[in-house]
Amino acid sequence: MRPISQRTLARIQKILDLLRNVDQLHIRGIARFIGCHHVSVARILESYLDNVIDIREIDQFGIRAKLISLKPDKRETTLDDVIHYIEVKRRI
Repeated sequence: MRPISQRTLARIQKILDLLRNVDQLHIRGIARFIGCHHVSVARILESYLDNVIDIREIDQFGIRAKLISLKPDKRETTLDDVIHYIEVKRRI
């Protein structure tokens, strides 16, 4: 696996900060707040933040969305914690 770019690390930090300040938000909403494409946000959430987020899927009135929030016990997760998790995950 290649190393994580500085831009990706900055986006991870922005996502963590945003999710600490809001209760929950959908992927496109996160993308708007941090200024990147929603596919990039989805990739970051699935690849790097899967252990610190809860994903709740809703399907109402024909609209489907994934609401993202930090797990209650992970609200104080730092970028260093995420980097450590990624390094451990790569070794496995």
